[in-house]
Amino acid sequence: MVASAWSTSGWGERGGVTSGADERLLGGRYRLGRRLAAGGRAEVFLARQLALRREVVVKTARGPGAADELAREAQALARVAHESVVAVHEVGADRGRAFLVLERVRGRTVRALARERAWTPAAVAELLGAITRALAQVHREGWAHGDVRAENVVVVTRSGAADAGAAALAVKLIDFGEAQPLSATEPLPRVWGKAPGGLAPERRRGGVASVAADLYAVGVIGWELLHGRTFPGGAAPPPGWAPDGAVGAAVQAVVMGLCADDPARRPARAELAAQALDGSSSPRARLAPEPARQGATRVTRPRPLRAIPRDEHVGPPPRAQGARRPVST
Repeated sequence: MVASAWSTSGWGERGGVTSGADERLLGGRYRLGRRLAAGGRAEVFLARQLALRREVVVKTARGPGAADELAREAQALARVAHESVVAVHEVGADRGRAFLVLERVRGRTVRALARERAWTPAAVAELLGAITRALAQVHREGWAHGDVRAENVVVVTRSGAADAGAAALAVKLIDFGEAQPLSATEPLPRVWGKAPGGLAPERRRGGVASVAADLYAVGVIGWELLHGRTFPGGAAPPPGWAPDGAVGAAVQAVVMGLCADDPARRPARAELAAQALDGSSSPRARLAPEPARQGATRVTRPRPLRAIPRDEHVGPPPRAQGARRPVST
């Protein structure tokens, strides 16, 4: 909804509410500070909620139809209500101008982190696993994010620092301005000022936001982190690229499945992608070799990720018909 909304001056980046002539009260409750972003449909500000003395993010509508879009975004966020999704605090209007009050997320966007460091395949798997788990919750609640990209994923601060190499990576999905119910049959108007690299081919042809389109966008994030360049379209790696061992090859295979041009070749659900990327615990723990115990003659090798078929069962195996349920003692 807002072009380049959360880059170097976006959510969670350095800075606070400033004082000066640009500040004003919104709804008598929020003092607007630094403007974080502006687009054709909305402006985004860092603000202070006076009653609770806390920093928040305020998105204000601009342009015809923008108020309805803010209302739809608020509905999506209220429905999802998940720790990996930015929280909505309030939706309202002030002097005819609709506004949305959101959680102030502290961390760094994936785009900002990608400019600063190279990502190992294990770190990419960990990040994409966290994103797909968050998207799984969004999809379970009947919504598609519609604008998954590196600027709209924040690696949140833990223990005072946001670090892509941290053992327990946590993310927040932000900017649900292009979210749509999964039941939608008509696409939203194209209002973005962004390149369509992360936009699934079917959406470029006028399709609606969907599970498959969200997963394609996750694959694009993974491709760009693995290869350190802008996604050119098509899932193949760059000419001359060699995988970094079995882990690198396995992660690349999962990424290729996510950003396949044909939606039918992508995982059917975000849970399947998360299972392929994330395993039963942290990818770093699962992908790293286990240390040899004293006196042991066998060293466990890294277990590569595997591609998950679209129809594979997720969760506990189904009970055979007529099988007895175990009795707890």
